[in-house]
Amino acid sequence: MEQINDLAQLATTAGCVAFVTILTQYVKPLLPECLPVRVFVLLACLAVMLTVTVVMGASVERLLLAAVNAVIAASACLGAYEVTYNRDGNG
Repeated sequence: MEQINDLAQLATTAGCVAFVTILTQYVKPLLPECLPVRVFVLLACLAVMLTVTVVMGASVERLLLAAVNAVIAASACLGAYEVTYNRDGNG
């Protein structure tokens, strides 16, 4: 665990979940009303995973796997938000 903040860590599902969860908490007040948080989280996870995959060396197989992992990461982000910040169940 010498380099916890490197590109390889961000390429993992757990790294993407941590980054996007924190990013969402800071950006959420700035989002327009017409953009649901769930859509923002999915787009952010897709952007992070696909960008890191392209930088680290992309192939069609890796890009497809990154897209699937982004959906999994988005689900985990939303679950983490529900458990920690949105306990009352509203918005």
